[in-house]
Amino acid sequence: MDRAGQIADNPMIYSVLAAADQLIENIIAGTRDYIMKKNRPAIMLTCMCAKEDREKFLTLILKHTTTLGVREYNCKRYGLKREIKEIETIYGTVHVKAASGYGIVKEKPEYEDMARIAKEKNMSLSEVEKEIYKKLSENKAR
Repeated sequence: MDRAGQIADNPMIYSVLAAADQLIENIIAGTRDYIMKKNRPAIMLTCMCAKEDREKFLTLILKHTTTLGVREYNCKRYGLKREIKEIETIYGTVHVKAASGYGIVKEKPEYEDMARIAKEKNMSLSEVEKEIYKKLSENKAR
């Protein structure tokens, strides 16, 4: 994602988000309430897309909203290196999303695995999560 754009518009923007989701893959978009000049309420749409999707986005936004213009910004994303690991727990194998870089290491169990275990073992999600994080801590200590 290397393009971001913003517009201020009325509630019609939600239909644009629904259409964009169907037309353009890998879109990141969100809205927030906004007060424009003369105290007029509006909704600000913020979208991020790849360069090659720029024209699709502009056409979609300008066609389906009341806005007369779109602001565009170039942006760069920095991230951690990601990998999926497997750990063995008392409940079986659990996938763990691991990320590292810039002197930082993060690990997070896969939600779907925890939900499946909770259902199979008739436990709460928080009980399963607590046990898995305990196992992750033990693995770090080694």
